[in-house]
Order: sequence, then structure tokens, then C-alpha cells
Amino acid sequence: MKKYLSISLLISFLLSSENIIDGYAYDATGEGILDVEIYIKESSTGSVTDASGYFKISLPISERIILSVSHVGYVSKEINVNSLDSNTIIIYLDKKIMDMQQIVVTALGYESYIKDTPIITHVITSDEIQSSPYNLIEDIMEFAIPNVQKTYDSHGDKITIQGLDNKSIVFMVDGNKIAGEFAGNIDFSMIDVSDIERIEIIRSGMSTLYGSDSIGGIINIITKKNKKKFSMQASYSYDFPIVKTYSFNVGAKLYNFNYKLHLDCNESPGYDLTDFSKEILTLNENMYYKIKNSLFYSKNKFNINYTNKYYIKNINKIKHHRVYQDENGVLLEDDYYMLDLSTENPVYQDLMHALIMRYQFNNLSSLEIKSSKEVYQKSFYYPYYNNPYPYAQNSDGKTIFSALATRYDFSVLSNIAINNYFFHIGFEYVREIYQSSDIIGPDGDEVLEQSTLLDGNKRLTDEYSIFFTNKFQISENELVAGIRLMRNDLYPIRIIPSVSLRRQLGNYNLRLNYSQGYRIPSLKEMYYKKTDHIFPIYGNSKLSPSLSNYYAISFESRELANSYIEIYINNIADMIYTRYDADLEDSTKTALYYDNSNLVNLYGCNITMQEDFNKLGIDFIYSYTDGKADKKEFIEGISHHTFNIRMQYDIFSNTSVMLSAKYNSSKDVYTYDQSLERIVKIHLQSYYITDMLIAYKKSRFFIKLGLKNIFNYLDANRTNTDILTTTDPGRRIYFNLGVSI
Repeated sequence: MKKYLSISLLISFLLSSENIIDGYAYDATGEGILDVEIYIKESSTGSVTDASGYFKISLPISERIILSVSHVGYVSKEINVNSLDSNTIIIYLDKKIMDMQQIVVTALGYESYIKDTPIITHVITSDEIQSSPYNLIEDIMEFAIPNVQKTYDSHGDKITIQGLDNKSIVFMVDGNKIAGEFAGNIDFSMIDVSDIERIEIIRSGMSTLYGSDSIGGIINIITKKNKKKFSMQASYSYDFPIVKTYSFNVGAKLYNFNYKLHLDCNESPGYDLTDFSKEILTLNENMYYKIKNSLFYSKNKFNINYTNKYYIKNINKIKHHRVYQDENGVLLEDDYYMLDLSTENPVYQDLMHALIMRYQFNNLSSLEIKSSKEVYQKSFYYPYYNNPYPYAQNSDGKTIFSALATRYDFSVLSNIAINNYFFHIGFEYVREIYQSSDIIGPDGDEVLEQSTLLDGNKRLTDEYSIFFTNKFQISENELVAGIRLMRNDLYPIRIIPSVSLRRQLGNYNLRLNYSQGYRIPSLKEMYYKKTDHIFPIYGNSKLSPSLSNYYAISFESRELANSYIEIYINNIADMIYTRYDADLEDSTKTALYYDNSNLVNLYGCNITMQEDFNKLGIDFIYSYTDGKADKKEFIEGISHHTFNIRMQYDIFSNTSVMLSAKYNSSKDVYTYDQSLERIVKIHLQSYYITDMLIAYKKSRFFIKLGLKNIFNYLDANRTNTDILTTTDPGRRIYFNLGVSI
């Protein structure tokens, strides 16, 4: 009897005991998935994965247990396990691929599905980038985004979005603002297209979230992340004769650490659209490269990300020099011309460090601390510094510092979910420093290049902000209301509000947006002074900040990618611009001054559509832009109509052909005539450019071959002005080859 009782007790004990098993949940690339819910079917017993995808769960001893596995962004599944099996369980989940609703964006400060954002967010994916014939970031944006236009002048490319240029747009890489140049210009060479995962664009006043300079919107570039234990990619592209690009990525994962190294090098021989003069090239010979390191550490729900980047660009200006005598001073019978390097050549360098620490409490609540420093330096290389020009071209030259822009950013950000309310709260501190000094010649007296500061050699400004947004539901409407309190040490405290409403109407979104934009003048715009320019340039320390009121209404498809109609109005007071007037120090000269305009009204509409028809995909973009102002110079350089279309046909499963065309209507720009006595209008003609590309991709290998500017369009103004509507050098071949491991 006792024997049977002991056996019964043993069986009861075994049946009631539990066994601990563990495992990992991975996506298709082998990346761990955070917050996967794993439960015993029809039971409340379960676990949730950490940031590495790891879970541990107690199972009752049984021959067969069904685990229910689910995550909001992945296809749910059920798996059978044996609780007596001690092996680690590996679970692979497939992403939910329904439509563009599943793309997650971060430009609003928190993760959100793109179709659920309160403001239209236009996304360019890595697939779109890889299937395009463009390897420059400005070309990709101009083609893929409504109302992005590029105009060339002698100072470089200028991007405008809905009538506002670089100075009113915040550019970010992985959420870190780019310091760029010194007056709001951006050195686009710092951004390598081969390393981009996606680009997020919001066209509206975004000062509530991003402070000053975002009066015209934001562009957030998300770089690729390593997702494997070991990975390597290499690519080569040649857009003849514009640029050759070499890029290389290597990544490695070990335990809780993830490392990525990115290298890219670009070189261009330059070219001249005029075909008759080497004294002013449309694009100067240049070379630039970048080294970027990223180290990511993750454990449970805590992670740290450290990134550093070094970038350098050298520009060689080639001159057509007339020679009257040889190097010994002996006169020649027939004078001749020779090509040689200019006496002064720009050198740009950028060094960036960023540290991000983040703790994820749950799917919706988190705390993040960010700190970054970026230093952008401009120098000049003088190849004949120690010897006379031009006979000592091969002698040792000298590179001398000219100007330095430094930016420090520190922020504390928190996302908090309480019942049906979602709060995004933050504190930000920004310090900007601008330094410049004279470049003195070898004799110790001659000034080769003037300092660009009005007085002294260093200026700085500090800015403090706190902001708050709240997303909540009222009936069938989702509202997001926000406010920023901003204090700059040069200007009074400013309160910046915004409010957005999104209402889902079946398979469509209706959005209404109001946001205020606020732009504080840059240090260069306030304290600039350069009297050795062709016409002297003066900053204005009494400039007022620009203030905008942006209104937009949009209607968007929830089923189709980037398919919507948007109408907007942007009223801007005290917009900062440059005006020409008599030089206060020499009345016989004309000078350029920074000043504030009166009210400027910009308005327009954007229409975009992306649709797939079996093997054929069509992208269509149309935008209309216009404005009113007291002076036309305030709203120069705007093409009223732009039209882009792309058709991609999949010939086979791994081969596609793409045909694209872009059209810009005519536009006017204003500048001084050669006498510098009066402003003249330059009319830039309308143009269209058509490209064709064949792409082949199989396994770890891809190749692209394209014919660009098929109809050989060249800017009609190229022979008599340095202001162009396009710098495209005409018909050419594009080639891109890549491999990954």
C-alpha cells in the first residue's frame, strides 16, 4: 500500500512541477526583437523578450506545450515545444507586410507607423534609393520629394523646400542635427547615399519639436545598421564625369555589442559647361572621404549608442594662366596659356561625436539622453605659399585655418503613455560657436584672406528649450498639441505652439495642421564682415528672428505609399534676406547687407501617387509653389510647377528597368549687374531631364547601368552667367556595382 502511495505522490509531484526553458526571437535578418510576447496558449503564464530577443519562461512538465508568439510589427505564430527538451528555442518572425502603414518613422520624436502620424511624412526607402540612378543626396531629394528644388550659384548648390532654402530647414542624421556650414548652408558631400536606410521628410514649421532653423521643415536621414553577427558590403559607382564613389561597410555582433565601420571616398575631375573657359568651372576638381564608427551596446531594455565621424574635402581650382616670361624672367617670343592650380583652394573638415543612452520601459514609454559635438572647419591650401606663382606648382604648399563652426547639443527626452494619452517631453541645450581669423602671407603683413567676423575672432550663443506634446483621441479624431518654451541668450523668451488633427475616413487620412516656426539669425548673419569680396558683405547684429504661421490640409491614402494631396499656406514675418545698397565705408561701392523683410506669403499644393500594377510600378509627383512679397527678391528661385514621374518594370524577378523624367518650369533670380549699380533679373528657362536605368540583383550581388539625361539637355544660361537652373553636364553613362556578405 505504501509502495503505491509513494508512486502516486511521485507522479503527482512530477505533473505539478515546472521546467525553465529559454530562447531567442529573431527577425529574418537575425536581429533580436524587443517586446515579443510569448505565452502558453490559453494561459496567462508567459514572458516578454528583451532588446536582444531573449526570453525565459516556466513551463509545466508535459510532452506537448503550445506557445503563442506575437508582436505588433510581426506575423503571429504558434509553436509546439516539449517542456522536457533542454535545448534553447530559436523563433524567427516575419514582418507584417501589408502596405506602407507598417513603415515606422521617428521624425516626430517617437516611433510611429507612417500612416498614423499627425503630419504628412514623406519617406524615401533604401529600395527606392538603390533603384534610382542618383548617388548624390540632393539629386535624390529633388526627384523623390514634392517641392524640393535645387539652384546652382557660384557658392554651390542650394536646396529649397516650398520656397524656403537650406537656412530654414533642419538636416539630421540619425536624429543628430548637422552643423554644416556657417550661415545655414549644408555641405551635402558629408552624406553618403550608399549608407542610407531611409529618408524622412516633414514639410512644415517644426520649431515646437526641433527649435530654431526648422521653420521650413526637417529632413531626417536614417543610416543602415548592422543586423548580423558579421556583415560586409562594398560598392563602386561612376557618374561620368561628375563623381566616382567607393564605399565599404563592415559590421560585427558579439554578445551585447554591435559594431559598424563605414568608409566612403569620392573623387571628381570637375567639368565646365561653357566649353570655352577654364577660369570658372561649373564643378571644380575635388576629392572627399568619410570614416564613421558606430558602437551599440544593449542589455535587457537598456542600450547605449556611440558614433563618431571624420570627413575631409579638398577642392582644386584650376586656372587658365597666361604666361609672358619663363621662370628666369626671360621674355618669350610668343606668349602662351597654361593650366595650373589656383593660389587659394578650399579645404573642409568635419569631426562629430554623439552618445545616446536609452531605456525602454515598455512599447510606448522610454527615457533617452543624447549628447553630441560637431566641429566644421574651413581652411585654405596655398600651393605657392613659399614660392612665386605659378612656377613652383609642385613645391610644398601650406594649409591655413580660416573659420570654425562648433555645435554642442544635449537633450533629455521622454515618452510616457498614460491611459489614452501619449506624452513626448524634452529639454534641450544648444551652444553654437563661430570663429574666424585673418590668413597672413609669408611676409607677415599681407592678408591673403580676411576674417569673416565683424569684430573680434569668436562669437557664441546658448539656447535652452523645454517642450511638450500630447497625443490623444477625441471621438474619431486624433489630436497632437504641442508647445515649446525657448530662450536664446541674444533674444527674449519665445513660446511656440502647434496643433495637428488626423481623422481616419475608411482607407484615407484627413489631416489639418497648424504650426508656428521660429528662426534665430545665425552668428554669421549677425556678425559677418568681408570687405575684400567683389562687393563687401556685412552682417547685422540687430536682425530680428523670423516667425512663421504654417497652415496645411491634406488627404492621404492609407493603402498606397506616399499618395496624397496637400495644400499649404506659410506666412513669414521678418524673413532674413540679403539686400544690396551703397557701402557705408566707401560710397563709391555697392555692398551686400543682411536684413529683415516684411511679411512674405508662400503657398502651394503637392500631389503624389505611388501605385503598383503587377510588374509595373509608377511614381508620380506634381507640385505648385508661389508667393507674394513686397519685393520679388524675397521669393526668388521658385519654379511654380514641378513634375516628376518614374516607371519601373520588373522584367524578371531579379531584373528591372526604370525610366524617370523630371520637369521644372522657368524661374527668376535677382543679382547685381557687372557694374554693381543696379539689381537685374535673370530668367532661368524651364527644363526636363530623362534618365533610364537597368538594375540586376541576385543574392548578395547587384549591378546598375544607366543612361542619364537621354536628350542631352544643357542649361541655356551656361555661357554667360554663374547662376544656373541645373548643372547637369548632359548625356552620360552611370554605372554601379555592389556586393554584400
